[in-house]
Parts: sequence; structure tokens; C-alpha cells
Amino acid sequence: MGMVKSGGTGFLRFIRLVRVLRVFKMGRYSLGMRLFSGAIWLSIGTLTVLVICGFIATVLFASVMWLIEQPSSSLVSQELLSTVGRSEDFQNYCFGTIPTAIWWAVTTMTTVGYGDCYPITLPGKALAVMCMIAGIIVLALPISVLGTNFVAVTEKYEEEAAELAKESYQKDGAIEENELRDFLRRQRKGGTLSRDADTRVAALLSAYGDGKSMTMQQFNKMQEEVLSEQDPNLAPMGAQELRERLHALGTKTAESESKQQAVNMQIEERLTALEGKLDLLVAHLLPATISEGTPTPQLVA
Repeated sequence: MGMVKSGGTGFLRFIRLVRVLRVFKMGRYSLGMRLFSGAIWLSIGTLTVLVICGFIATVLFASVMWLIEQPSSSLVSQELLSTVGRSEDFQNYCFGTIPTAIWWAVTTMTTVGYGDCYPITLPGKALAVMCMIAGIIVLALPISVLGTNFVAVTEKYEEEAAELAKESYQKDGAIEENELRDFLRRQRKGGTLSRDADTRVAALLSAYGDGKSMTMQQFNKMQEEVLSEQDPNLAPMGAQELRERLHALGTKTAESESKQQAVNMQIEERLTALEGKLDLLVAHLLPATISEGTPTPQLVA
């Protein structure tokens, strides 16, 4: 009876603990969680490559470390174990099998390094250094892609929010304080606000509206006076325009390099011709100098 009661109580405690999972419902109401989940969904392919490469590297480093650090290895002697203060049983616990060595490989590649298991031989330490560097490389590239996708998802959300706000403006025909504040924030982020204009929300509502809101006509008039004309060279470029500019820049660079090579060739030709003329002049002057009985000048290299 006691065992049944204890088992029933444990089951009830587990059911009560499951209620903690309700915290994940907050993701539906959190903008940051939705953006983060969208970035992970876009990076699922890259994260899959990360898992595969990490698994292969982990098994590889763990297998080699097991060959080097296992207690029966010729590199691990009783004298070395006594020097580092480690028993043979603990060495077997850390590197006795490949699965136990995988724990060391995972903590090393992720740069956690708990310090419970570590190599004691010189080849093992050299392998640990390579494992650290490989872990940084394997983890850094996919994580940078995840960050890029998060920025892309955030920008897409801001573009959609701007479109929805614009539709809201045109639908109700009135710009309220919150809508004006969001508009100014987006324009300030894009760098299109005039530096000389007063861009405070209260001041704009008082100057162009009734202090609480403004009509579309008043809003358009405010945009003409508050927004600055953006330099076309600083305007955001599309992918096609960016490729065209890069191609034009590459063409100009190639032309400049070809012109520079032509100038260098001309300079070398003129220097060669000048050296030839100097040699002829020296050959013409030396016999005359010798015939007059003057000592021959020594050329210092």
C-alpha cells in the first residue's frame, strides 16, 4: 500500500510539474520570441549542417583521444599518472571508451571545459588544441548565419508594420499620437528626418493638427517640411542596382590597373634607353681620358 501511495503521489507531482510547460504559450504574445523562432526556421538548413559537422568532428576527436589517452596506451604510464595525481581508474573513467571520450570532445569543442576530464600526455594536449580551434570554426559560421537571418526577419517585420500603418492612415484618415510616434521612429532610423525641424510628437501635433491628431492633408504637409531629401547615393539600393555598381567599380579598377601597367612599362623602357645612352657616353669618354694620361676613374658599386 505504501508503494502504491508513493507511486500515485509521484505521478500527481509529475502532472503538476507539466503545468510549467504553459510558459511556452507566452511565445505567441511575445514579438521577440516570434522573431527568434522565425530566424531559427530560416536557418534550419544551416543548423542541420552544424549538427552533422559537429557530430562528425566530435566522434573523430573522441576516437583519436581514446587511442592516445586510454590507460592501456603506451603513452600513459604509471609514473605519468602519479605525477599528475590521477589514478588509473579515473583515467579509464575519462578515456576508457570512445563514448566516455565523447564527453570530453563535446565540452572542448563548445569551449565550456568543465575540467573534470583532460588529457595528460603531450600528443593528447596537442589534439585538444586542434579540437578547440575546430570547435570555434564549426560553431562560428552557422551562428553568424543565424544572426543574419534574425536581422532579415526583423527588417521584414518593420517593413510589414510600416505598410500596415500606412494602410491604417489611409483608412481612417487621421494620424494619432502613437501612429505619429511610430512614423517618426522609422524615419529617424532611416536617417530621413531633417536636422533643423522640431520632431517632437507634441510639437508636431500642435503645429499641424489639433494637439491630439492630424488629418492626412496635414500629415502630408508635415512630411514635406520635416523629412529631408535623401541623397540618391545614400539611398538603399536593390540587389540588381548593387550588382551593377559593383560591376562598374570592378571595370574601373581593371582599367586603372591596365593604365598603371602601361605607364610602368613606358618608364622601364625609358630607363633602359637612358642606361644604354649612359653606357655609350662612358665608353666614348674613357678612351679619351686614358690617352691624355689621366688616371681612370673607379666606379663604385
